[in-house]
Amino acid sequence: MCLVTGCLPVLLLLSGCSGGGSAAQLEATAGPESPHAGCLRLANDDSVDGETGTSVVRYSVPSGHVHGGYFAGTLAVSRDNFFFVCDSGGGANLYHSNSNHVSAVTEFDGIDVFSDANFFGSTPYRTQNSLFFAFENSVYSYDVLSGVTRQVFRPEDGLYLWAPLYATADGRWLSFTVSNRNADNPLYFLARVDALTGQVVMRDSPFTGTDKPIANHVQVNPFDPDTVLFAHEGRSVQDRIWLWKVSSGEVVPVYQQELFVEWGHEHWTPDGTAIYVVQYGDPSRAIESAFHVLSPAGELLSSFATNEFNFNHAAMAPGGTEVVIDTFRQETDGQRWLLHLDLVTGTTRRIYPIDSSSNPAHGHPSWAEDGTAVFFNDWIDGRIELLRWLPE
Repeated sequence: MCLVTGCLPVLLLLSGCSGGGSAAQLEATAGPESPHAGCLRLANDDSVDGETGTSVVRYSVPSGHVHGGYFAGTLAVSRDNFFFVCDSGGGANLYHSNSNHVSAVTEFDGIDVFSDANFFGSTPYRTQNSLFFAFENSVYSYDVLSGVTRQVFRPEDGLYLWAPLYATADGRWLSFTVSNRNADNPLYFLARVDALTGQVVMRDSPFTGTDKPIANHVQVNPFDPDTVLFAHEGRSVQDRIWLWKVSSGEVVPVYQQELFVEWGHEHWTPDGTAIYVVQYGDPSRAIESAFHVLSPAGELLSSFATNEFNFNHAAMAPGGTEVVIDTFRQETDGQRWLLHLDLVTGTTRRIYPIDSSSNPAHGHPSWAEDGTAVFFNDWIDGRIELLRWLPE
């Protein structure tokens, strides 16, 4: 197993698209026996959705999956500088597309992009010049400038990494869940790690011993490593969002939902001053879907509710005034959508129809760091493709 691109030097040129359905494709210099051979033939196609008139670029590889991460952890610096996960049959690996050049970041063998045990394909997280990812129960960092990959953390025997990675804006601190979830009585731990030293602080879930013990979506504040957001997972949970003060070990609930109101996919706002979360609609109980913004003290700062869509994964733009959201299927039209929500005007608009069939990727939209592009996933012709939309 090799973790750095020095094991297989590859650098490929991507021709520019001329638009209007044109396509460009990279021809891999690596031989057909290379695990990268399929993924390095990255094609991009310009297309316009006939229903919405939205122009998107689709990134795909022959007989493989290409996607851009999970849980709004942006892997894009700008519209033309982004990282992506690809699996074309030789296992999932990370790749970097920058100024029309594509190269491999990692070289793993036989890791399924959907593997829950390794969760490699679901959790890469980029911040400034570092890229973090998990592989075989260890967390690694990749330095974009030097190309060096190193192990940051590995839990004790019997414990396993679980849930998405999250990091502070400077890349110094990481957070995630650790669990022995295969045990008869699974335990869950909040974990915050110093990415420079590997020193870890862990705290057991405050829900241990209950019928809903899972603490998940552990997210260190982007500018305050002592404050960590996490979620109480489970159906009919009314205390979904919690905060952990690492220095004191104190954990406190942020907000108490009404009975039967389900929340999910919470995040820090890009500036770290507030928390946003989606509310799932339930027509049988006359519960609307909603997008909420809360202060860390639990004050409801703003809210947008709708019966037209059922929100799922949301990502807030760097400026804090725009949100992109993928949706569940709605009985009214049977279609999943990528939506744009303007928080200033409170209006939504359809951006792109996402495949309504069984889609293991979901949309999982994320913004480029500079706000110039939105990347999201779709299930097209039996495989995951990465799509890019450029907001006006």
